[in-house]
Amino acid sequence: MKIIYHGHACFEIRGEEEPRSIVFDPYGSSVGDLRLEISSDLALCSHDHFDHNNCGVAKTCLIGFTGEKSVGSATIKGVETAHDPKGGRLRGKNSVYVVRYGGKIFVHLGDLGHVLSEDQAREILSMGRPDILFIPVGGVYTIGPEEAIEVIKQLNPRIVVPMHYKHEKLDPGIFGRLHTLDDFLKRWSGEVIKVDSNIWEVPEELPEETKVLILSYP
Repeated sequence: MKIIYHGHACFEIRGEEEPRSIVFDPYGSSVGDLRLEISSDLALCSHDHFDHNNCGVAKTCLIGFTGEKSVGSATIKGVETAHDPKGGRLRGKNSVYVVRYGGKIFVHLGDLGHVLSEDQAREILSMGRPDILFIPVGGVYTIGPEEAIEVIKQLNPRIVVPMHYKHEKLDPGIFGRLHTLDDFLKRWSGEVIKVDSNIWEVPEELPEETKVLILSYP
């Protein structure tokens, strides 16, 4: 099973079971110098904003889904959160996706805009400890570096993959005020694994102590 980073908040899981490709938060053409040219079986979009809702890349697409359902061998749970610290009054709702697939538990936080409540954390963890956590760290539209550290402590994943941070390939007029990846890493005290690729083969055994995984931009 592989994780492929397509930039911004978009990650793809490719495995041998159906659905063979699951993509989280595929973006449209207006994010900057990124172009998403993939064909996936299932897209899970945390909310209906242009940089997260490109349903055209997948056969089946869920936007802002909450509840539980199965798609092939994947079990999907959508947990309602907010896109901002004021309960969604500024930017609306956000769905956190928990996916059990290929013997692993993946959690994609979308554009989470606040530290999780106890009930939200409990609901996310109901499938078990996350193996892979995709977490926004850029601030402005989502949680920033300090809040991300707090959410990591709430969920205690094995692997953390930062996303939604400032990058030269993103439109500076829209995303120029985001924190950088380094802003987050300066606050992280644990081990960091850097991969010189946007593709990572998920090992059978994952660490007991949380580690941060940095995948290269596509």
